[in-house]
Amino acid sequence: MATGYTIISTLQSRVQVPRQQPPSESKERCSAKRTGRIFIDYLRNGRGTTAVGASSPRARPGFPISKPVSWADIEAGIAPDVFTMDRP
Repeated sequence: MATGYTIISTLQSRVQVPRQQPPSESKERCSAKRTGRIFIDYLRNGRGTTAVGASSPRARPGFPISKPVSWADIEAGIAPDVFTMDRP
């Protein structure tokens, strides 16, 4: 499914387009350094890289699944294996 484009060539061509407004995206990982902009993780877009989608089973005992949670859940100490195939 090769399209002839890579994320790098896309980012490079993006620089050649004149901007009418400040950029809304950033390659900066640290949120404090990219206030008001979204993070583009171009390193996760290539052969052999991995990212886990929501509700994906993980290779752990009990088959926990990944789930989006809120910061309040994290601060309250939610366990990493609270969601499983049996308890989505």
